[in-house]
Amino acid sequence: MHINYDTYEDRNKLVELMAENISFERGTVMSTKTEDITIDPSMAKEWMATSNINNRKLRPNIVSKYADAMLRKQWIYNAESIKFDKNGVLIDGQHRLQAVIKSNVPLFTQVTTGLSHEAFDTIDDGAPRRAADLIYRAGIKNANSITSIAKAIVCTDRGHGIYHAVEMRLVSKTDQIDFCLDNDVKLQEAHRLSKIANAGCPIVLSAWGIAIYLIDREYGSEIVEEFINGAVNGSPYPKDPRNTLRRWVIKTRQASSGQLSSVIQLAHLIKAFNYWMNGRTVIKYIDWSKDKPFPCIGDAIDPRAGLIA
Repeated sequence: MHINYDTYEDRNKLVELMAENISFERGTVMSTKTEDITIDPSMAKEWMATSNINNRKLRPNIVSKYADAMLRKQWIYNAESIKFDKNGVLIDGQHRLQAVIKSNVPLFTQVTTGLSHEAFDTIDDGAPRRAADLIYRAGIKNANSITSIAKAIVCTDRGHGIYHAVEMRLVSKTDQIDFCLDNDVKLQEAHRLSKIANAGCPIVLSAWGIAIYLIDREYGSEIVEEFINGAVNGSPYPKDPRNTLRRWVIKTRQASSGQLSSVIQLAHLIKAFNYWMNGRTVIKYIDWSKDKPFPCIGDAIDPRAGLIA
């Protein structure tokens, strides 16, 4: 069915089509009404094709995140409705509908019709609840710190690397919360040690927390403590990678007035650990830039790397 959205008559046809699909009264919706319904993929396709007019641009990463949650059966009904204005135009819910299409999983949700078109300007105006907010409500300490660590670890465990820009957005709040609940003791210890490490080697806390968690998981707590001790208190070898790391972060943070990306700090921290773990005691510099692959704990080291200033 082709609809010309420029005519009021065809807008009414659209309202009738939508009303038929969701068991509302036929005709122009003149008052607000909300019902619980199950939206199947064919219905989602119909609404996206006929009702999604002049909406904001779809964000593929959000669609993928929602679709992933639906496939994992992690999507939770929260009474947040799919919204149409009084002429049948979709004003909220396009990402959820597209996720139903992408995942091919029906969505049980509320649908609201009859809103003024001006209501579009007020949607998503409030601050969304973060995973850290929900973890805090569950009574877990240091929520901001441990959820940031958890997000990076989940991304790593899925094979995307610690700071893959797109995949980090695909880590759902449910994924973060589940990881925090399952690994609270280790996460709290990583947070505690990150504060100690940061006091002597001022790499940002989140980077220290992520690195500490991964090092402990791979090599154990004794290696973590030995690495931190050298980074904080210094090593007898002037160009020990831990000394080089501390000099680098202090100098670079001063030169950038403290505005040094946490991604860059984490990359240098991991490279310093890999140099040290590979037995390298003479490192003049640690080099990494965003156009290079992000390092991983345990990477093999080029024997010539870091020797030429």
